Amino acid sequence: MQSLFSEWFESEFIQMIAALWKTQGNLSSAAKELFMHRNTLQYKVDKFQQQTKTNLKKMDDLVFMLSTNTIF
Repeated sequence: MQSLFSEWFESEFIQMIAALWKTQGNLSSAAKELFMHRNTLQYKVDKFQQQTKTNLKKMDDLVFMLSTNTIF
């Protein structure tokens, strides 16, 4: 479980999830907060969602990923 966690939660992904939570899932606002282009963030979100089989547009999945990040 720990190796899977460390693969999923690189610091880049942790910051991305936190920014999405702070902006209530709004990609444009999260991208501004992370100082990156919206399409770059969209690519990273898609990549993360493929790896984790989650949908960060659903608040349930976003909360789950945020809480998983806090636990470990």
